[in-house]
Amino acid sequence: MICVDKNRFSRVEQRKRETKNRILSTCERLFVYEKTYTTVTMREIAKQADVSTGALYLHFKNKEEILATLFYDFLQDHFTTLERRIMAKSTPKERIFVIFDFLAELIQEPRLVLYIQIPLEIQTNDFDGEGTIWDKLTLAYENAIDNISKTFEQAIEYGDIRGYDDPRLLSITLLTTFMSLFRTFHKEMKYRYHSGPALTYTIEEIFGMFRTTFLKGIFSPNPTL
Repeated sequence: MICVDKNRFSRVEQRKRETKNRILSTCERLFVYEKTYTTVTMREIAKQADVSTGALYLHFKNKEEILATLFYDFLQDHFTTLERRIMAKSTPKERIFVIFDFLAELIQEPRLVLYIQIPLEIQTNDFDGEGTIWDKLTLAYENAIDNISKTFEQAIEYGDIRGYDDPRLLSITLLTTFMSLFRTFHKEMKYRYHSGPALTYTIEEIFGMFRTTFLKGIFSPNPTL
């Protein structure tokens, strides 16, 4: 009879988790604070994380998978926080204000720059990535849309929102506009623009205008023209 040392296998799994977490924390530091996603190589990641290149590829198939994993973890952490804040408020209108306050705070989060660095071919589903991380990334975004949609739906039922009967459309409009604003006007992206009136305003100012316009629109007695 062969005896299996369960403690030995648990220690192996623990070391694997520790190595994977070290790789992710190293990449977050490199992608967000020290360099950018495009300028870092897998070989450099392995060196900085103190693992062999072969070991790195055992955990992640490519650099895109690392980036997607980081952004998935980011979305999960922050949208869990948002859900908790929403539930702490008693009325749908208060919850909508909480959503906008949360997005305003999110603008200041350095790790949101990871979204900017996701290659366009991945965002448009042209990238033929393997594994489930891409599905998870989509699911995290879908969950956020669903949770925000519930708040809009409740506000419509309470009569706070008049003239709009599609809470999911409101949710998608809010999140996609927010991400588009961030991607366009974040300080890391302004180097792409040499001139233009938009450069005289910060992303905080532009989001503030969007917030005011959006809220006035949905809470106005006659929002449709």
